[in-house]
Amino acid sequence: MLAASPAIPVMPVIRAAHVDAIGEDCFIVQPKLFKCMKIEAYYARVFLRAPITKTLMIMKLTAILVFAACLQVSAAGFSQTITLSLKKAPLKQVFAEITKQTGYHFVYTDSVLSVAPAIDIAVKDADIKQALAACFKDLPLTYQLNDTYIVVAIKQQKLSLDHPPGDLRGRVVNEKGEPVISATVNVKGTMKGTTTNEDGVFVLRGIKENDLLIISSVGFERQELRLRGQTEIIIRLKVSSSRLDSVNIFYNTGYQFIPKERATGSFVQIDRELLNRSVSTNLLERLQDVTSGMLSQGRNTNSPINDISIRGVSTFPSYSDSKPLIVLDNFEYEGDIRNINPNDIESITVLKDAAAASIWGAKSANGVIVITSKSGRVNERTKVSFNSNVTIGEKPDLYYQPLMSIGDYVDVEKFLFQNGYYNSRITSNQRPVLSPVVEVLAKNRAGELTDEQAEELINGLKGLDVRGDYLNDFYRKSVKQQYAVNLSGGNINNKYYLSIGYDKNLNSVVKDQFDRITLNARNSYSLLKSKLEISTGIFFAQVTEKPGFSPSDITSVYPYTRLVDDVGSHLEVPQYRREYIDTAGAGHLLDWKLRPLDEVQFRNNTSKTQDYRVDLGIRYKFLNSFDIDLKYRYGKGLTETRNLYSQETYFTRNLINQFSSINWVNGAVTRPVPLGSILDASTSTYVSHNARLQLNFNKTWNGDHIVNAIAGAAIQDVTTNSLGTRYYGYDDETAISVAVDNVSAFRHYIVGNTIRISNNQSVNGLSSRFVYYFGNASYTFKDRYTINASARKDAANLFGIKSNQKWVPLWSVGASWDISRESFYQLKWLHYLKLRANYGYNGNSNSRITAFLVARQGGTNRYGAPSAFILTPPNEELRWEKVGVLNIGLDYGLFKNRVSGSVEFYRKNGKDLISDILLPPSAGLTSYSGNTGNLQVNGIDLTINGKIVDRSIKWMTSVLFSLAKDKVTKFNLEPKQNSDNVGSLYSIVGKPLSGMYSYKWGGLNENGDPVGFYQGNKSNSYTSIFASTDPNDIVYSGPRTPPYFGSIRNTLMWKQFSLSFNIAYRLGYYFRRASINYAQFFGSTQLGHVDYQDRWQKAGDEAFTNVPAMIYPINTGRETFYTNSEVLVERGDHVRLRDIRIDYTLTRQDIRNLPFRSIVLYVYHYNGGILWSATDRDIDPDWDTTIPPSKSISLGLNIEF
Repeated sequence: MLAASPAIPVMPVIRAAHVDAIGEDCFIVQPKLFKCMKIEAYYARVFLRAPITKTLMIMKLTAILVFAACLQVSAAGFSQTITLSLKKAPLKQVFAEITKQTGYHFVYTDSVLSVAPAIDIAVKDADIKQALAACFKDLPLTYQLNDTYIVVAIKQQKLSLDHPPGDLRGRVVNEKGEPVISATVNVKGTMKGTTTNEDGVFVLRGIKENDLLIISSVGFERQELRLRGQTEIIIRLKVSSSRLDSVNIFYNTGYQFIPKERATGSFVQIDRELLNRSVSTNLLERLQDVTSGMLSQGRNTNSPINDISIRGVSTFPSYSDSKPLIVLDNFEYEGDIRNINPNDIESITVLKDAAAASIWGAKSANGVIVITSKSGRVNERTKVSFNSNVTIGEKPDLYYQPLMSIGDYVDVEKFLFQNGYYNSRITSNQRPVLSPVVEVLAKNRAGELTDEQAEELINGLKGLDVRGDYLNDFYRKSVKQQYAVNLSGGNINNKYYLSIGYDKNLNSVVKDQFDRITLNARNSYSLLKSKLEISTGIFFAQVTEKPGFSPSDITSVYPYTRLVDDVGSHLEVPQYRREYIDTAGAGHLLDWKLRPLDEVQFRNNTSKTQDYRVDLGIRYKFLNSFDIDLKYRYGKGLTETRNLYSQETYFTRNLINQFSSINWVNGAVTRPVPLGSILDASTSTYVSHNARLQLNFNKTWNGDHIVNAIAGAAIQDVTTNSLGTRYYGYDDETAISVAVDNVSAFRHYIVGNTIRISNNQSVNGLSSRFVYYFGNASYTFKDRYTINASARKDAANLFGIKSNQKWVPLWSVGASWDISRESFYQLKWLHYLKLRANYGYNGNSNSRITAFLVARQGGTNRYGAPSAFILTPPNEELRWEKVGVLNIGLDYGLFKNRVSGSVEFYRKNGKDLISDILLPPSAGLTSYSGNTGNLQVNGIDLTINGKIVDRSIKWMTSVLFSLAKDKVTKFNLEPKQNSDNVGSLYSIVGKPLSGMYSYKWGGLNENGDPVGFYQGNKSNSYTSIFASTDPNDIVYSGPRTPPYFGSIRNTLMWKQFSLSFNIAYRLGYYFRRASINYAQFFGSTQLGHVDYQDRWQKAGDEAFTNVPAMIYPINTGRETFYTNSEVLVERGDHVRLRDIRIDYTLTRQDIRNLPFRSIVLYVYHYNGGILWSATDRDIDPDWDTTIPPSKSISLGLNIEF
């Protein structure tokens, strides 16, 4: 059975006998030594040397069978104690006994047995290392203990030295066996040299049997190795104590891997450990406050990418796309970021400046987030990991917002009733709904209720609060579950990765659900002695969302509404006058009452998304230093939204009744909207093709000169389509609907006017095509000096009619200097110091605006002719936006790497940014969009990593600080009046893009009216204040987006325990807090702000309050002025506890009989709350007008087999 088979390595590894000549940490691979292997080698021949045809057959097995088989392999346990007592026993017998007791298999040749005499051995309850030491004592043999097998060889075995020159294939790893990427391997005294790939593998052609290799990599000790005729070799490098900070950090640009020590640009890598520190089904939510320069507001849970900015803004968000580019495994990702399973991700690299991101051309100005998926590794035993967690979140805090009491709300209704506000509604023939308080007051005025009865009914309402019913019946504690199984491994010619993930979120709204299934398979094959590499990848995700029925879906719910009575019956919420609904149609119409709790059960809305991705890559190596790489990706996404409103739902019953007519003679009912369900169905798709041809050159000379260069071309084609329609009289079992007349107009039953029945149809489509050429080259001398240059030229079908504007060249140049490697450098306390600088241009595109005329069909005009509305006029000079970026950085390491980090200064100058251009009235349009704006951003990114305590208790700290100040330097439109500034309609030159402008506050006058300034004088003429052009009549407070932000993350470790917590801060910004707005009481059913209690009520109150008096009739200008005045502006500076995580880790080093390689149990708490805030008000500055995310706690485990 496969489960019982031993794990045999692809390249049997023997520790070198001649350590003085070969190196203590070098392993020689000699496949010829194993031709006579017995049963131990059987599986290696079957699985590792099978013909390609058998490999293809194995590939056709389903993922479930592969997982099952691998789980069986990994389930084979290994005993940890050995008891033996043998006299004059043959070595083969001893091996058999050890295998029987431990499960470890021996790999050896017949010659091993021929040189070894019979031995005596006596051990009791010994571990494997003790038993092997006793077994091989005084024998002319050496052994190597691996995870599942033991390789035995003869000491000082003579190697054949009569080989002609040939090829050498090798792998460079660190002390943990992990690949060392971009290590240089040179043949001493020659021009031959190369670098290792992402698996640490290298190939050298024409190597002589006794050549001397020089292997080096920044962060590791340099090593020399004399060859002895072998053709395959594994080299293990030791870490240099002075370069720990840069070991094994390689930035993935989506085109190539760049070692940290050779990077001239601004990169940040978020590794798997940091990425998995937080718990979320959404990948981007895990990036909050873990890297400098990236600000995440976290307000948009459905599209979190829209809440992320990298080094501030680079465009005018109202006109162009301001979100970063997402790159997944070498190509731009067109799908929904929520389709990506975080458990499949190995690392994320953030590209922040021109040298880092300009290779992505016209889509890189807002920064690039490069996502690298997990993959197998060459010569790695099969690993299986299982991760599972459950997150429980609190119900939303419906009492978070400072709102007025129910009693105050009732008093407002009384005030409005007494002033006659409701009179027109009471007598309206359209039967608008009245609140229970107004109904009581109307009946009292009509004499139907006595004053005592009315007062009793109203007082009863004051004791109710609908928020209690909401919490009991509409909301629940959220429960989010994650399950993921990953399998990976590899041999000499193949590496593979398979995963399956399932996520289930029961959100806080009842029946609101999110389900995701992901499948991911990646394989890579090396052929022709590693000259040819073929890689494949298949990805599938299915996301099913079922939004629940929430309070926001209900209208006319007053604060004191009851949704359920004392016996549990569901109560109705009238949408029209109750007395009218009770008698409408005299029984001929459908029930016309809305019962919200019934709607919760009837809700049947579903959105299902299927996302497919197929990757194919072919790489061929030639002439030692060259390889050509062809990559292709096919992507397809399909989203089907299905909102089924059964006849039991209020939506359907109301629509049917609205269009019904009754023949009062015979009682017949005519229903243009037929009985049955109503189905709103929509489908949206995207299909993408990405292809890229790339030539790579990697060359080293004498270990001092390293050249890395790439050049290539790529094409991209993305087509999106959407279609929506409505089906009436729909039968869900037979999928049959009834045709309706969408052309004729029918009389509305209540209002009396005529309207058409909506077909709810929509058709949209967009085709975007891009072509680009690119190149990047870097040269490094003596691992000290690096220069880098890149260039890219883009073209698209959306821009520039003129040929010279179809293409946009984007480029960058950069250099770095490792000062600490200079002979004159003597600062021992500052052991690492590297200077970086670069300048270049990034680009930004906007698919919403094209160079062509765009119009929308408008139907038939009054003359019977078809009409259309022009959305954007043609603009043959439209082109990409360009952002010039200057970046200067300094990397450092102090006190033997106890403190390390970087500090960077940058300036971004956006040019040709898209904004509005005014047109003369005769043009028929007021404005159009063109390249007329400029924007500048200046900033600093600071990172400090420190080891505060490094003993039995470890304390590590990571401090992130970012500064990003933007300023508008050119904007074509100028504000016509101060209300344009306050309303943020226009960007002000010389000020931040998100400036906070307010009307200057002059207090309250003797009547309780708010007072402003007009031309420098106090005034309550609000129309004049709004129309003023005097800049002194308004106040600029500062930016609304925090220019200073960062985090402090601490990690404490003791034995198997780990505690980490992240504290985030936002500084230097302002927000406008909510206050009472009396206009909302006219037509709204929501509670007003608690500031109502502090309103002006009598003469003299203006000395104690800034809250205006309530007046009738309402003056909307008065309300607009107050709610946009400086008196409501607050500083947003705050510090919050982002999260806390506690881990408990066990490995086989801790428990010898542990059936897993490791197990991690963890607890994660999210949203610890505000620790400090500059405002003295009890509100979260980031969530001042909405309910903030609920606190949650997660419990999880991660097991690795």
